Amino acid sequence: MPLLSSSLRSFWIQLSNGDDNVRQSAYALDSVAVECAFVGGPVVVAGFVAFASPDLAIASAAVLAFLGTLAVALSGPAKEWRRHPDSAATTGAGPLRSPGLAVLLMAAAALMFGFGTLEVAVPAYADGHDSTAMSGVLLAVWALGSGVGGVWFGTRRFALSLPAQLRWALLAVAVGMAPLAFAGEPWILGALLFLGGSAIAPTMTVQNGLVADLAPAGTTTEAFTWFTTVAFGFSALGAAVGGLVVDRPSGVPAAFALAALSALLAWAVVTVPGTGLTRGAAREVCTD
Repeated sequence: MPLLSSSLRSFWIQLSNGDDNVRQSAYALDSVAVECAFVGGPVVVAGFVAFASPDLAIASAAVLAFLGTLAVALSGPAKEWRRHPDSAATTGAGPLRSPGLAVLLMAAAALMFGFGTLEVAVPAYADGHDSTAMSGVLLAVWALGSGVGGVWFGTRRFALSLPAQLRWALLAVAVGMAPLAFAGEPWILGALLFLGGSAIAPTMTVQNGLVADLAPAGTTTEAFTWFTTVAFGFSALGAAVGGLVVDRPSGVPAAFALAALSALLAWAVVTVPGTGLTRGAAREVCTD
């Protein structure tokens, strides 16, 4: 897969022309689009499997990825993109020279680990209720809640700073995950996933805004690529650990609890004083 997400999140900075409100709305739209893919993608795949074949689903995914990449590459913003004049100096640790970005990466790692665990716990829950198909519905409801939260967040303006918004958003994710371990009936779990999921897209929106603020000059795309790598890597690790947990006697409730604790750890990481999550921190590092 081409790293479109990293490139597009850099384009939003260019297209917002320095307007933080426009940029936040763009990042919110980005997060909502991702959630729409998570909701709609499995439905489309299910249609291919039911009426055609899994092979055709994979081939269609390849074609769509190619066409999407081509559309971005030929777009106006891509053609107008110019290398940052300070890019020649971005060697070595690159964006990780910013202490704030390192903290954000650690928080993102913990959060995505929890999401990976949850993505395994939900299908295990469905299996326990003798309905494998239910897992897709529950995960889609979770993503739908995130999409709704992203739309709401993207149309609002807050007086709080981005670091403060991130702390509140991560706390909301952790609180939203906490009751999942006690959900008995599927409809209760679905309602809790929708409510808890509503904090996910706002969290990602604020995180992207902080990455844009904290990345040293000339390293924005590289910084977003770091976050993409961490997101996929720790989500996979969380899924692997979640698979081990659901096979134990404590089972699904323990996996849900682990996901909530991971989100709480992400909140704790950004709450520690002196994290450097302020605009300009990366610029000061670059001028040392």
